Amino acid sequence: MKARDVDLLSYLEAKGETFVKEGKYYRHTEHDSLLIKGNMYAWNSRNETGYGAISFAQMYYGMSFPQAVLDINKGDYKELSQSHEQPSVSPSKEPFRYPKEIGDCYEKASFQSEGAFFVFYKNIKKRRFFMKNIFMKSMAVFTLLMFALCGVNQGKTEAASKQANQDLIIINKYYNKLAYFHNGYIEIVDPVATGKTWDKTPVGFFKVVNKIKNRPYYTGHIPGGDPHNPLGKRWLGINANGTYGDTYGIHGNNNESNIGKYVSQGCVRMHNADIEKLYDKIQVGTPVAITYSYKSFVDLTKVYGYTFKGYKLKNN
Repeated sequence: MKARDVDLLSYLEAKGETFVKEGKYYRHTEHDSLLIKGNMYAWNSRNETGYGAISFAQMYYGMSFPQAVLDINKGDYKELSQSHEQPSVSPSKEPFRYPKEIGDCYEKASFQSEGAFFVFYKNIKKRRFFMKNIFMKSMAVFTLLMFALCGVNQGKTEAASKQANQDLIIINKYYNKLAYFHNGYIEIVDPVATGKTWDKTPVGFFKVVNKIKNRPYYTGHIPGGDPHNPLGKRWLGINANGTYGDTYGIHGNNNESNIGKYVSQGCVRMHNADIEKLYDKIQVGTPVAITYSYKSFVDLTKVYGYTFKGYKLKNN
């Protein structure tokens, strides 16, 4: 059996890695943004994708290509055709087919091997991910400009009025503070902790995509609700950098003294009492603007085209 035919999950489990099955995917128990489906992998928080045990060993263990091949060949692993993710019919009876999303334009391309194709395919996926990010950010900027320049006609329907006065969260890394606006009024201003380096917490216009109470901390094997859990008892997942609410979030903490500082790996940390109050007010779909600006929150509402009406602060 050749190294390229080894089932990826079988190889990783033999190396001591552990996964949990979630639908059609397998999620790494320590790196919860690392997913495997069949012989393809995606590490969302690091923007790494690829195919097969050889590619994974190079990416994850830092092996060279010859080292990865030797390491895989010396073990006794399942073949790809024996994987629980594969059909019962042996793939040797069917010719190799390119993924449908590649399109017919690549069917006639000349690749010396299936492995060479997947190197090519990985590069396409990376380009598409990059272009998707550029497109999403451009659309967000365009939408904000349209609101700022055109405003919203007050004589329109009730739905339009609700859109103009929708809730908004602004996180300003310059001051390390979070503001929550509801129906045009600022109701909450709380201190937060953000990324230990400027790029850790991404700047941009996102939205809340999930809400989780007592989320486990998979990396440290700490159950949800445990006082040692660094995520606290509330999690508001945001879709920053093209993720799905499983990588970046607004959450509690297990060290209150860190709030107000630049200490995180990218998430926004709050005092536990503060995030529990915010959690109850926020709905999935709430816009989240993350910036680094000397401007006040009121001035920033003008930048984002949000209609500011006044203050309704309580216990702030």
